[in-house]
Amino acid sequence: MIVFDTTPPQAELEKLLMAGEIDAFGANRQRMVEAAALAPKLRVLPDDFLVAGQAIVVEKGDPARIGELNRFLDEVRSSGFVKASLERAKLSGADAAP
Repeated sequence: MIVFDTTPPQAELEKLLMAGEIDAFGANRQRMVEAAALAPKLRVLPDDFLVAGQAIVVEKGDPARIGELNRFLDEVRSSGFVKASLERAKLSGADAAP
């Protein structure tokens, strides 16, 4: 196993994979999709190597604020706003929560 201090540039990553110096490389899906699009011999596996959960923090002691926040989150998800935002950003492999 090789641990890189920084992510290698796309051309170097392709060279390492094609030469068999590494068998696989894990990084954020968007970057890997972009790398595979530039190198026809590379492919991105369909499953996730790592999922980074997202969270929202609010001050304790104000249940009304939590209710407002939950209503807002329900609205942006159900209206399609989150999905449309991900599509506008052209993020590959990022899905809106149901």
